[in-house]
Amino acid sequence: MVHADHTVCVVDVKPAAKLTVPKVRDSLSWSRRVIEPHGWEYRVQSEPDEVLLRNVQFLAGYRRSFQFAGGDVTAALGELRSPMAFGEAVRAIVPVTGGLLAARALVLHLLWARRLSTDLTRLLSATSIVTRA
Repeated sequence: MVHADHTVCVVDVKPAAKLTVPKVRDSLSWSRRVIEPHGWEYRVQSEPDEVLLRNVQFLAGYRRSFQFAGGDVTAALGELRSPMAFGEAVRAIVPVTGGLLAARALVLHLLWARRLSTDLTRLLSATSIVTRA
């Protein structure tokens, strides 16, 4: 791929289980030795972590910002200043949204929009710690 700044990145995609196979490892090493001297970036990518992928797919359902009033987003962020459990964050903004389901949806939207953050390599739950991003 060629980036906007005209730098080049070559990406090799291999299943994670194959990365420890000597023949595959040698082949990737050879590719790196050939590509990097040209000043190009070289990356090896594998399938994403399963839990991370599931969390991101779930959060994608809350990506549409037009579904959330700008004033509610601002007010919610004002209430969510310190790290807290996801369930606590939802309860903290119920007064902003007027209901538990709307508050849950807004917290999930804020996670999708990266206004809040949490460890998405762990299954998202009521006890997941969320922080302001």
